[in-house]
Amino acid sequence: MIYIGIDLGTTFSCVATIKPNGKPTVIPNFDGLKVTPSVVAYPNGETLEPLVGKSAVKSSVPLENIIYDSKRFIGRQYNDESVQEDMKSWPFKIIDDKGKPLVKLTHNNEEKKLAAEEISAEVLKMMKKIAENHLRKEVTRAVITVPAHFDQRQRHSTMEAAKLAGIEVIRLVNEPTAVAIAYGVHNQGKKNVFIYDLGGGTFDCSIVKCNGSNKISVVATGGHKHLGGQDFDKIIADYALENFKNFPRNNPKMMRRLIKECTEAKMTLSCHGTATIFIDSTVSDDGWKLILTRDKLNQLIDKKLRGTLDIVDEALRTANMKATDIDIVILAGGSTRILMVQDLLEKKFSKDKLWNKHNPDEVVAKGAALVAKSLTSSSSDSLQIYFNDIVPLSIGQNLRGDLMKFAIKRGTKYPCNVLNSYIFSRVKN
Repeated sequence: MIYIGIDLGTTFSCVATIKPNGKPTVIPNFDGLKVTPSVVAYPNGETLEPLVGKSAVKSSVPLENIIYDSKRFIGRQYNDESVQEDMKSWPFKIIDDKGKPLVKLTHNNEEKKLAAEEISAEVLKMMKKIAENHLRKEVTRAVITVPAHFDQRQRHSTMEAAKLAGIEVIRLVNEPTAVAIAYGVHNQGKKNVFIYDLGGGTFDCSIVKCNGSNKISVVATGGHKHLGGQDFDKIIADYALENFKNFPRNNPKMMRRLIKECTEAKMTLSCHGTATIFIDSTVSDDGWKLILTRDKLNQLIDKKLRGTLDIVDEALRTANMKATDIDIVILAGGSTRILMVQDLLEKKFSKDKLWNKHNPDEVVAKGAALVAKSLTSSSSDSLQIYFNDIVPLSIGQNLRGDLMKFAIKRGTKYPCNVLNSYIFSRVKN
């Protein structure tokens, strides 16, 4: 039986397996690329299957039928502040169904109401197909990664998405923990490792102790469930709109083109000092054009990025460590390619501690594949990983108002036994 690791991302997803030599590798998709856009398009034709990935992005399907960001509302409530804010920029329609956000669209001439789990399931089905095509065998089980700060509802919804995709989840693994495993398995020596994971929609960080013998222990974690590259794209777009006179803000198609241009400009600025944002126009020969400099980008996203350092400091305090106690800093997630991220971390930890011998888009899936191999290997297998994680959010029961009865406090190592250990506390937002 074959087991795989899947990084189900906000913007991109990828799947990895283990080579015969024991090393993890990300499997290319049908376009020959290592990452697949987490985008699903629903054609309104006769009995047409949903399109996933690049084919969905490039399709002629109406914008209201092209769904992305499902990870941003999976397991959430309709009235969540973040969902309400994102709805302002989504071209697809979100409705309130007994407190749950559902996408309302017409697919194959039928009105459908789809939960985020159903949309994420289509992405997971594609990951499954990619793996089966490469391995020439059926894939039924996988380790799937989630942001460290996903709550229980979000984790359960991710499991439901996998079930809909025909995948049995061996284990959910926190994304920064998967990164630490991908690093620790093939690097000897005792080290305190800091994981800084900034992706398309979420930010996580973790402090992990690696003892050099495939034993990995998470000692602190922190994060933000709604902070990533897409937020930076929106900030750039808002700046562009300040400079674009008469831009059709109420035209979803034009706004999607603007966001795409802003995303590409952001990526360009990781290699060059300037980038051009240009939108042509059918009503004007000039269109809309803006030169964006790296300095201006840094200025625009400065507050957001420095906010991640507050979370970094909190994780260090939780672990009773200082920045000088950290031996290695590993960057994960595509947004860590932003040079300001690297500059801030170099100043925080020192330049020689940043570890860049990996692809930040692939390292999470590779770690998941290593976990899958370890959990399903025989005791005689050379790959045995021993790791523990911690509970990122306290688990308990709401009594009234802001009073909670906690059974498991944040930061507790698991698995754990907490019989008759309830703690009463006020909830802090």
